[in-house]
Amino acid sequence: MLEAIKKIQAAELENEQLKEALITKLKVENELQEQTLQKIKEQAQKETAQEVEQLEANLKEALQLENAELLLTAEKKRASYQQLYDEKKSKAVGAIIERVKQTYGRL
Repeated sequence: MLEAIKKIQAAELENEQLKEALITKLKVENELQEQTLQKIKEQAQKETAQEVEQLEANLKEALQLENAELLLTAEKKRASYQQLYDEKKSKAVGAIIERVKQTYGRL
């Protein structure tokens, strides 16, 4: 009977040691998982920041292209309106001169 109690105590001690070893192992594995998770988060944040920077650069480039196109279109329209104005002005001046000549005769 004493021998059985000693075996039970030895088994309980062994179980306690195994329990402590498992707890330690689980803590180590948990720390490793936390570190891995942190690395994954940092990498995801870095990649997201890079993607945002790339999108911003693409948008900036697109806006610059659109601005250049709008400026070109505006310049073409301005030149067209200037030409139209000059033509109308020439015709109007010619018509005024012609009327003056008709009204007052040739000078």
